[in-house]
Amino acid sequence: MALAIGKTFDQKAELSRGITRLKEFGIIEYLKTKDLFNATECLKPLSSSVTSGELRALDIVDFLGVFAIYATGISVAAAVFVLELTLGRRRAGRGREGREDTEDARRTAGKGEGGSART
Repeated sequence: MALAIGKTFDQKAELSRGITRLKEFGIIEYLKTKDLFNATECLKPLSSSVTSGELRALDIVDFLGVFAIYATGISVAAAVFVLELTLGRRRAGRGREGREDTEDARRTAGKGEGGSART
């Protein structure tokens, strides 16, 4: 932890004494352990966990959450793909019919009434 202050800070000595008191009374250590989840394990040196043999190889059970997320993603993607195929065919059919209808309407409007369509 650090505290940035300027070189010309007037109360540097008082601040140093206050921080020293907090450290001596254990308040800083208490705040660290209270605010950090599992701080006692995190603050241990790395060599303590390596020599105790607590490390183990990952098992297939450790990856079940990852596999579940992956399978859900693949399932949703497949469902969306099938929906796009089915709904895309329906829309393509409607779009062709709609184009023919508008082309026929344009032809009949242009031929039938002479000059009234252009005014």
